[in-house]
Amino acid sequence: MAKKRKIDLNPDPYAGRSQRKNRQFKRKVALPSEVIALMDEGKRLLAKRELARRRLHDFIRYTYPGYKVADHNILICHYVDKWVAGEIKRLMIFTPPRHGKSEIVSRRLPAYIMGRFPGAQIILGSYGQDLANDMSRDTKDIVRSEKYRHLFEDAVIARDRDSVDDWAMVPTADGPEASRYKCAGIGGPITGRGFTHGIIDDPVKDRKDAESLTVSEMTWNWWTSTFYTRAQPDAGILIVQTRWSDNDLSGRLIASMMEDPLNDQWVILDLPALSLGVKGPWDKNDPMSHSDLLGRIEGQPLWSSAYNKKQLESIKVNIGRYDWEALYQQRPRPSGGDKIQADWFQTIANFSPINPPSGWVRFWDLAISSKTSADFTCSYRMCIGEDGYIYVADEVRGQWLWPEARHIIKETCEREEKLGVYIGIEEAGQQKGFINDLQTMPELARFTIQGIPVDRDKLTRGLPWISRAQQGLVRLVQGPWNRPCVEELIRFTGKDDIRDDREDSIAGGYNMLASEAIGFSVEDLEPQPRQSTGEPTTKEIKKALEEKGFAPDAIQRVIDNMNIRPTEDIMQDERVWQ
Repeated sequence: MAKKRKIDLNPDPYAGRSQRKNRQFKRKVALPSEVIALMDEGKRLLAKRELARRRLHDFIRYTYPGYKVADHNILICHYVDKWVAGEIKRLMIFTPPRHGKSEIVSRRLPAYIMGRFPGAQIILGSYGQDLANDMSRDTKDIVRSEKYRHLFEDAVIARDRDSVDDWAMVPTADGPEASRYKCAGIGGPITGRGFTHGIIDDPVKDRKDAESLTVSEMTWNWWTSTFYTRAQPDAGILIVQTRWSDNDLSGRLIASMMEDPLNDQWVILDLPALSLGVKGPWDKNDPMSHSDLLGRIEGQPLWSSAYNKKQLESIKVNIGRYDWEALYQQRPRPSGGDKIQADWFQTIANFSPINPPSGWVRFWDLAISSKTSADFTCSYRMCIGEDGYIYVADEVRGQWLWPEARHIIKETCEREEKLGVYIGIEEAGQQKGFINDLQTMPELARFTIQGIPVDRDKLTRGLPWISRAQQGLVRLVQGPWNRPCVEELIRFTGKDDIRDDREDSIAGGYNMLASEAIGFSVEDLEPQPRQSTGEPTTKEIKKALEEKGFAPDAIQRVIDNMNIRPTEDIMQDERVWQ
């Protein structure tokens, strides 16, 4: 039988040559450039697909060839990747309008999750059902695209579960349950559906809804009773929005997490249109820190190729400061909340004189309740230094019932005994009974504790210290409370504020200082129409300050600022003169 010839599928035409010559010849032979180009392009395509399966930003670039790459969107995708992987459980992202957030989070992200994690259960909420449905249609188009099938060939939408607002994938053989997608408008029903990944994109429709207490309460109730209760164990929640109001969904969640560590603690990626110029990582103890993770200098645009600084400045002028600060800078303020500016305050380290010229005072603004929704009891130790500046130090703040608040006040008095602190407590309603309780405690007999009557509205009580702060005369002694304090102060309006305990406490302490240090009624320090009689002369003021031990330059500074008036917008508020 003839021996079968072995067929070489890759014959070497130079097999008859010596091994040495063969190697030399092969080195001289090169594949055509067209073939090499095709091989390289094939390798690049395979690499792109593999990256698209692993990272959100690469997924977007692969499935959306016309996508405009920007640094801030790469950063957003980086944080969302951590959220998808479970490294972050609660994530908020704040960006200006028209900066690409919805393309990333509402259109591409759900498709990416459902392809990468078979069995994922996604619920997406937005301010209206129509918008949510539009996002759902876009996501379905992505899943049905050829490029998506190149990445996740087993991810196919089931024909029998393919409605606009509720659809699912075909389950894989011997795999987890089918991935499912549900979308709803804020306030809409999602009962019966649980989620592994919950996404809320733009929970606020417009300024009208943002200012409506009814809409705000409806949104909050939907969050607490409908959306949040759908979370499966270990589920992740992502909120992405343009800020509108301090009382929007994100604002209320931020306030909740700052008030109680048992509430969900959120990681916040804050991206203002123009950088505030503070570099560094996000501070988990300061959820509204101004850190710029892109390393931008102050005033640098977020997306300069789309909105340069000149364009943004024009937008600022056209829409006004109120909307600019909220929508573009992600720093919403209440209507009328321009009474206090953050840049009025300077932080000072290591300031603790035992005997400042004015002596130390501590005013307690009591709010006796342990409910997380209630106001806070708050107090600061304050003095006027030898340099004439007003110093605010050592915040004590919490939500306590009276027995615990009583204990906190006692501990604070004992801790500050060497400083000789003069204690004032707001005297209103049931607080008169609390003051009497403290004054009759044997442990506190050696301390001076006095009730301070409150007979004017909050704004009028606050104007004297606000006018001093406007001149840069109020300094904060360094502490972890500094930034949360300033964040609350700049939102102060004097009318139905969500949080105003910090302002109340500083106002009370300042009014104690004014009457104690200068020696005449605090009313004489307030911006009022000049009276023909009863107002102290400059000589009388100077003499009183000299007797208190003030330095000459400090005395002059106080005198120079005696007739300071509030800013024009405060002057226009008719309540000032009531």
